[in-house]
Amino acid sequence: MEKMGPQVVSKPQSENEKPESHKSTSPESDETKSQTERLSQPLRVSVEDIDEPVPHLHLKTYLTVFSVCLIYIAQLINVVGAGAVS
Repeated sequence: MEKMGPQVVSKPQSENEKPESHKSTSPESDETKSQTERLSQPLRVSVEDIDEPVPHLHLKTYLTVFSVCLIYIAQLINVVGAGAVS
C-alpha cells in the first residue's frame, strides 16, 4: 500500500485581486506583494494537524460495557459447569 502525502489546499483568486504584472513597484506595493506571495503559496495540511474531538464517556457507557463483560463471564461459567456435569 502506498503512503499518502499531505493534502495541498490552494486559495482561489478573487475578482478584486490584480495580476502581479499590473502592480506598481512603490514601497507600499512591496508590502502588499509579500502578503500576496504568502497567500498564493499552497497551504499544506496533514492528518496530524487536524484536531480530533475528545470523546466524553457517560456513566451509561461504562455500565453497558460492564454488563456485557458480566454476561460473558456468566456464559463461561455455564459452559464450564455443563462440561463438569457431563
